[in-house]
Amino acid sequence: MSLTNGLWFTESCENPKPYICTLSLSRVEADDDIPATTPDAIITTQSADDATTDGCIDQIASCQQYLDECSDPDYQPMLYKFCRKTCNLCGQCMDSDPQCPVLAASGFCTNPAYKDKWTECSKTCKLC
Repeated sequence: MSLTNGLWFTESCENPKPYICTLSLSRVEADDDIPATTPDAIITTQSADDATTDGCIDQIASCQQYLDECSDPDYQPMLYKFCRKTCNLCGQCMDSDPQCPVLAASGFCTNPAYKDKWTECSKTCKLC
């Protein structure tokens, strides 16, 4: 199934691999079940056995098919966001949004209005 995901624009897939990203003019079509909603709206359906005590879980069911990409720096931000458990990225200090340095320069990390989004820029905002 091909899903157009408005969250991942072309800059998120600078070196796309055909089985992960297919570039369009304004967005990326991801051949996966990555949700096309904001992270706040993601609902996980994993059992308690799948979750770790620190809440490190995968956000999508198809993470196993991306095991080979887990160590690819071009895809780690996306996989950190959606496949953290499968890719063994739990406890890592990373940004899941490539725009974090730009956002931080604009005051993102200190503006309480964005508090719920700070975890997307954990490294840049010095949360870990």
